[in-house]
Amino acid sequence: MYIIADCTSLPIDNCHSQPLPKVLHPADVKVVTDFCAGGGHVGLLVAYLNPDVSVHLVENKEESLDNARQKVSDLDLHNVTMYQVRLIMFSCNRAELAV
Repeated sequence: MYIIADCTSLPIDNCHSQPLPKVLHPADVKVVTDFCAGGGHVGLLVAYLNPDVSVHLVENKEESLDNARQKVSDLDLHNVTMYQVRLIMFSCNRAELAV
């Protein structure tokens, strides 16, 4: 199984003039960022199933992150970092996979 891990070069206007996106094997992914994470349903599942992967949850709403914090505590996860910030203000250059 392979996944698209870098969509920065996806063709937007002309699909014949752009390079293909970078493809990585799932075992090569070490940092996953869940944008607009809400309560963390997707990102926390990734964190739970992949304890060696660092998962970043990015969410604007405090209440949603409070729910995610409770789930992180209940699941005893140690590979999750949360950011309460508007998406347009978030800057991260370490994400290998965005969900």
